Amino acid sequence: MFHESKGLFFERQKDGSVRVIKTYDERPPRPDNVVLDHTIPPGPWASVIASMSKQGEFPNGGWERAVTFHNE
Repeated sequence: MFHESKGLFFERQKDGSVRVIKTYDERPPRPDNVVLDHTIPPGPWASVIASMSKQGEFPNGGWERAVTFHNE
């Protein structure tokens, strides 16, 4: 599990989706401190990555590149 900062964690799932967890106390997730537990499917995750990149998602193939990068 990757800890970005201040209790924001990311974890790649076996199916390629990405689980995002946020804890209120900025510590590793436990049953009593999780305020957000959300799983993003692979396609929308690639869309997030492409949309946040300088080139963007469309029309220049940013989403396709993000999907390829995420799956390799």
